[in-house]
Parts: sequence; C-alpha cells; structure tokens
Amino acid sequence: MEPSAEIIAEEMEPSAGAPAPFTWTGKIARFISKNSLICLLGSLSACIAALIVTVTIGNLEITVDSYKGFKSRGTLIGKRAMQASLVRWYQEDLFYDDFRSNSLSQGGDLYSSPWDYMQENVILGYHPMASAPSTEEGRRLLQRQTCDSSWYGQADLANDNYLFAVWKTDAKKDNPTSSILEPPVLLELCEAEDQTKQSLGQNGLCGACQDAECLPPYSLLLLIRNAFDGFDMSCQELIEAYTPVEEQFTQILVACANNLREFVQTASENVTSCPLVGFGPHLVDRNFGLDGNIMLRYSSSYFYDSNSHGKEKLLYEISDSFGRGGSILTGAYDTIYENLNAYAVNDVIKTDMVRSS
Repeated sequence: MEPSAEIIAEEMEPSAGAPAPFTWTGKIARFISKNSLICLLGSLSACIAALIVTVTIGNLEITVDSYKGFKSRGTLIGKRAMQASLVRWYQEDLFYDDFRSNSLSQGGDLYSSPWDYMQENVILGYHPMASAPSTEEGRRLLQRQTCDSSWYGQADLANDNYLFAVWKTDAKKDNPTSSILEPPVLLELCEAEDQTKQSLGQNGLCGACQDAECLPPYSLLLLIRNAFDGFDMSCQELIEAYTPVEEQFTQILVACANNLREFVQTASENVTSCPLVGFGPHLVDRNFGLDGNIMLRYSSSYFYDSNSHGKEKLLYEISDSFGRGGSILTGAYDTIYENLNAYAVNDVIKTDMVRSS
C-alpha cells in the first residue's frame, strides 16, 4: 500500500527542532569563522594593494599636517597654540583703540594694527661696519686673503636668513655671577664657535673661503681677533692674549654700548665715539653698561652659511653637532626666520598627536 500525498508532504516538512537551511550570508559567516586567519590576512593584503595602487598611480602624497587638529587636544602645546591664534585673530579688538589714540596723540601716521605698524614703520638702523674701510682695523677685517669678508660689511644681517647663536651665562642660576667677558667664559665661547664652524664646513655650508673653511662668526671674538690680528690664533692663544687687557676691553665695550643708546635716542646718523670696529647691538644685552654695569650675561654670534636651497632643513638636522658652551656658558641656535624652531615644534607636535590618538 503506497503512502498518500498528505503523508509524504508531512514527512518532508522539517520538524520544529531541526535547523533551518543556511542562507548565503550564513554560509559566508560560517566560512569566515572557520578560516578567520586566512580572511584577516586576505583583507590586509587587499587594503595594502589598494593603498599602493592609489599612491603610485593616483600620485597621492601622504603627509602629516601638524597644524590642524592638535589645538583642541588639551595638551600644553595645543593650549598655547590656541592662545596665540586667539590673540592674533582678535588683535584689532584687543589693541587697536589704544594704538590709534596713542598714534594720534603723537602725531604719527595711522596703521590698521600694531602688526602693520611693526611691518611698515621701518627706521634706518645702526650700521656697525659702515666706516670700516676707512680704518686700519676695518681694512684688516674686511680684506682677508683667502676669504670674501665683505659679508661683515652688510648694513643689516637680519635681512638674510643666516644662522645665529644666543649665549647666556649661568643659565640655571637665579643670581648669575659670571660675565661673558671673563677669560674662562670667552674660552668656552671660542671653542663652541669653532665646533659649529667645523660642523658647517663638514656639511658643505661654508662658501666664503677658498679653502672650504668658514668665516669666523660675527661675535665678540671677531672684535677681539681683529684687535690682536689673531685670526690664525687658537682659542687658547687668543684668550691668553686677551687676559691682560680684559678690564680695558670691558670699559671700551661699555662706552660703545652707552654710545649706542644715545644713537637710538637721538637717531643720529653715525656713532663716532666707539673705537671698536664692527661693534653692533647683537653683541651686548640691554643692561650692559647701564648704571655702570660691566657684567655681560647675554651675547650672540652670526654665522656665515651658504644660501643653498634647503639649507634650513640641513641646519636643523645637524644642529645637535653645534657647540653649546660648557659649564658656565649655554648657547641656543636658530635662523633669522626661526626655521630651526619651526622644525623642532613640528616634530614635537607629531609626537603630541601620536600620544593623544
């Protein structure tokens, strides 16, 4: 006896406890669960391949824009950057009224903001080497045999993006007692400058001398070398020659600093009472010579370096090899346009972004 159609249909229907047949999504999920490692490596390989194709064929450049997004992270550098941006954005609201009233009261020209005033109201500055060719010391300084020394005679070194160093004595002391004009400190300064010159020369950043040497930096030591005709002296020999006349040189430097103050206040055309050829405001700090002060705590050195393309990045990369002073003297380096500081900040911001992500 054959079963009826109803019985056959009932037997073909799945029971309540039997699993439902897999759909295509279920089959995919089952395959992934059984082969998870293969699927993971396959996905990563596909992403890497797509990225390579996009970068190479699509000419996509992968860069890190360190100046976007970090200000709101709440870190110290982010907060400082936000403060600087706010001040700049609202500078006219913050300063313009007082600036305008002061400008009117003094009968001066009106500018849209203090920033425009600093940019446009340029007054002819002090020319430390303007009279150099007319003196024996000046000719000695400007006419080196193997080097093009005309760089020292430029009216304003700040017009070009040269490397410079700022020096400070007793950096970690609240009450400093050392002066840069003391022989031991000048020896540290001389050795630090020589180390920086050597690093610049080894990296092809000196171009003023025929023998690939660097010009001596424009610093206090340049004036001392010029006074003793000691351009070929070692640091130790130069300091030994300087030590007996330390007091005399200090008094001359004080006179030059005070004469410079008079020049700035009276806007006279020439500084005539300073006997030091090459003396400039970057050599002394604002307190030196004031009320008889003979302790010089700050000074700076300008280094001649080639104006080759991309030199700022190279200067930053080799900056760790520059001379930084010794136990008394501490030096810090940058270019006129603060390129080294910008590169350093950029590296710090990248680290800050990685730690905050």
